[in-house]
Amino acid sequence: MKALFKKIKKQWQLQAIALFGMTVLFLFSYLPLFEIIIAFKDYSINMGLEGIFTSNWVGLKWFKEFFGFYRFGEILKNTLILSILKLLFTFPAPILLALLLNEM
Repeated sequence: MKALFKKIKKQWQLQAIALFGMTVLFLFSYLPLFEIIIAFKDYSINMGLEGIFTSNWVGLKWFKEFFGFYRFGEILKNTLILSILKLLFTFPAPILLALLLNEM
């Protein structure tokens, strides 16, 4: 055990870098997952952070309401069209730039 603490003390810079990386990963990858629960509760932004824990559980109510919305088909179509157009116009740009730089 004493040898482990000695090794950690000797490599404190490496441990600090690893701790920073794990903190960033936690803050931007795992912490937002906690708020997914809002989709299944009767939550209002006026309730604040406390409302996440105290609001009533409604299950799939909001999903049913969204999928049953009369303009859902139009919303889905527009989203798919915009995603495909974004893919078509933004995906080739970095490849073309790399090819142009390679030819210089």
